[in-house]
Amino acid sequence: MERLTRISKNAATLIGAKLVTSGLSFLMANIINRELGPVNVGIYNYAFVLYTIFQILPDFGLGNITVRDASRDRSKLDYYFRNIVQLRLLLGMAAFLLIMLTNAATLLLSSRGSVDMQKFWVVFAVSFCLFIEQPLSNTLLENFIAVERLSAVALVYLILGVMRVGLSIWVVLAGFRHVLVLLVLIYIFCYLYSIFHFLFLYRRMLRRDPTLATGSWSPEPASPESASGGVPAAAEGAADPRRGAEKRLFWLYMLRSSWPLAVVSGALIVYAVIEVPILSWFKGDEQVGLYAAAAMFAKALVFLTVAINMAVLPAISKVGGRFPERLGPIWENLVFYSLVVIIPLAVLIPVLARPFLIYQSHNFISAYPVVWITMAAMNFTVMSAVSFPFFIVINKQKRVTWVILAGLVMKFTLDLAIIPFWGFTGAAVAVLAGEMAVFLLLFFSLTRELRHRVDIPRLGAVPASLAALAYAAALFLHRLLVQGKDTLSSSAVWALNLALILFIIYLACAFLCGLFGKDRLQALNRLLTTDEQEAEGEPIPAPE
Repeated sequence: MERLTRISKNAATLIGAKLVTSGLSFLMANIINRELGPVNVGIYNYAFVLYTIFQILPDFGLGNITVRDASRDRSKLDYYFRNIVQLRLLLGMAAFLLIMLTNAATLLLSSRGSVDMQKFWVVFAVSFCLFIEQPLSNTLLENFIAVERLSAVALVYLILGVMRVGLSIWVVLAGFRHVLVLLVLIYIFCYLYSIFHFLFLYRRMLRRDPTLATGSWSPEPASPESASGGVPAAAEGAADPRRGAEKRLFWLYMLRSSWPLAVVSGALIVYAVIEVPILSWFKGDEQVGLYAAAAMFAKALVFLTVAINMAVLPAISKVGGRFPERLGPIWENLVFYSLVVIIPLAVLIPVLARPFLIYQSHNFISAYPVVWITMAAMNFTVMSAVSFPFFIVINKQKRVTWVILAGLVMKFTLDLAIIPFWGFTGAAVAVLAGEMAVFLLLFFSLTRELRHRVDIPRLGAVPASLAALAYAAALFLHRLLVQGKDTLSSSAVWALNLALILFIIYLACAFLCGLFGKDRLQALNRLLTTDEQEAEGEPIPAPE
């Protein structure tokens, strides 16, 4: 129980800190949108999306390999830290050159004058994060993950989030010139703070446990002659000509080990944000700002996918090791219940989002359909998040890689086809289509791998009926009660009333359909149990 308690505590600490910082970031986004307007918001979002894409290179999945190796042998921690920092700085330099080439090409090919120059300098400023965030801050962070001291990570990132939000709001409200560059400088300053704080904690950790700095990496075990003194060791403090070769071999080992992870994480990142640069290049930064303001409500829920993975993976890993035949029914039940839970959120959040878009003014309310479309996409995002851990349990991670790459190609093609004609609404439609396609690919792949035949009408009939009822009721009540209530106070009051009515309707229908019936939940519980006495008792019924 001690291990389980520690894992649960670490997960709860990180999720708690993430919830607080996400709430603060949401507050900051609303104020920035209101004060800066869609064009400046579009430039700001474009710059950070471009940075997010190019930071894939200094990241390169190296953190996963570092955490894996250092957690197995903690004496290697400091050796990995020093060498990974150098490798990531080199990769960051390459990424900096690539992002600046893209930035210069965008400036030369565009014709919007001062707006393009402003965008150029904002991207230039944020590009320096390629030498700060991944190489230094994140490499330090991975040390604490490897030794399972996540409370330190949560503390630093909580302080960082509060600092960034507070300083950003102050700069925006103070009316400084070149406010976008100042916002980027605040971002850099906050990550510099995180480096100094992490470094202080890291040095203190090394003083308390010097064994963390005693290990090294070797491409092969030491030979008997070397171990017995046949090969003279370099004098202490003298330059060892073997160290340069060893470092190059270590870097090669890390790059070879991490490139599959880099492909997956890179594809996921590009898949999630590719519509923003395409929208900026084809339709301009005002469209990006409107899209970003409306899509942030769905993106605020992305942390749910992390929480789902944390909860699902350990449970099904234990079951899959002893009762692999249960994985199919468990997956079917979890997909069903995830859909039942996410449907009301997909309806209620757009209802509650309307007053926020009205508060932001600058005609942000024109992007209101994007909220509905991107929240509808969350239905498929959550079902995909439930499905991902099953591929890990059956050791079919490569299949997920191909699915993500296929989804990326499809979404990129849709973006190029739709955005030039339909703007930010087209970008949202491409998100919905992409999420739907990824889930369907995962669905058919997993049914084949688990050798489990899903009764699709039984799985989808009730959730689809509930979704249709919820959307129809929301549309009817919106036109009856909310349409025309365009002041902030009236829109907020009616949004709360409408959300309450819809929630009661959905809850009543869910209970009438027996979705949360005791028998059904007990059947799922028996599928998830690995206790021998309980497992060998009464037979486990098939899911209803």
